Amino acid sequence: MLASEPNFSTDGAWTRVTAPRRAPRMTKEEEALMSQNGTGYKAGSNSSNSARELLRILASQRDPSPAFRATILNRICRDESATENDRDVAQLLYSIALTFGRPGRADDAVVDWTPKYLSMLAASLRHLYANGADATRIRAGIVAQAVERAGDFDLRGCAMICAAFGRCKPVFDASRSAPLFEALAPRILELLKDDGYSQNISRDLANIAWGYGKVLWPRRADVLLPLATASLRALPAFNAQDLANTAHALASLDTAPAAARWFSAAGKELRRVLRGAMPSELIMMAHAFARRAAPAAAEEIVYDCLAECAHRRASGALPRVNTQEASMLVCALGGVVHGNVTMLLRGPWYDLAAAICRIADAACLDPKAERHVTVETVSLMAQGFA
Repeated sequence: MLASEPNFSTDGAWTRVTAPRRAPRMTKEEEALMSQNGTGYKAGSNSSNSARELLRILASQRDPSPAFRATILNRICRDESATENDRDVAQLLYSIALTFGRPGRADDAVVDWTPKYLSMLAASLRHLYANGADATRIRAGIVAQAVERAGDFDLRGCAMICAAFGRCKPVFDASRSAPLFEALAPRILELLKDDGYSQNISRDLANIAWGYGKVLWPRRADVLLPLATASLRALPAFNAQDLANTAHALASLDTAPAAARWFSAAGKELRRVLRGAMPSELIMMAHAFARRAAPAAAEEIVYDCLAECAHRRASGALPRVNTQEASMLVCALGGVVHGNVTMLLRGPWYDLAAAICRIADAACLDPKAERHVTVETVSLMAQGFA
């Protein structure tokens, strides 16, 4: 347990046992331990070790600092066998949750987490697929402290935390993360003006776009349109995932000149990444370009993406798509065909339409497919087939 963490008494009363927030920094001993070989973490390295070994290291410390706990969690989540249901992982999450104070009371927090650690914790929960009560408390605490320190975030921190909260939307309602996206918006716009872009600017821009697009923050256009303009010169560095995530976010907006310019420029880059794209990325790009790209460009790009999916399906290289992905495929097809019988009667489009419908049929009729289909999925499927 943290020596300075708050106590919960048996009757639910809250007792503060420490002075107000302290810094989360690691001790010199912890820094030395984490830089040693064989600990699962080596300075300047992306190497990882098993969750069990990392938890053993944590248990060996008498009074681990908050920063040490956060760093251990960050390494644990890279082990695919780690889950929040593991007793030791659950205890680690609980101890971190306590540092944020009572649910809904940011003033009870006992640790003043820095933007670096707030972003790290958000990303760790995302990679761990954590959705329990303690994970929810941590996320609520992250939102509260990130709002306070929004002006201290760099672009990488903004990207990490936006992507993490965008991906946890199913387990952490978007209305609860909205204050974070609102607070970060001015900071992101300020950072976009900086010409000193980092080496990984493409991934950072795409992750910010993905987060704002996923939570559907009402004023997301205020961030996404300047981001689209700023990203134009970075497009040659975008990979398939970056293009798919950014296109998906911009497609959630009404038509705007900045978004139109982005789709026009991104369409030229798409062919560069087409063969190496994951199926989900091909589907997202097809759906987004069908909705927002210029008609002529949309027809060509959607055809290329869907043809690649059909080719992989025929060769056995396309795994089973889920019903949501199937609905996006059909909607993309319907979006460019749009009742144009002449287009459908063309040999390539006719064969492609038949192949895409077979993929959709297989997804919908698969007994292993999810039974709880969202209204959005049903709506997209209906639009596409209509």
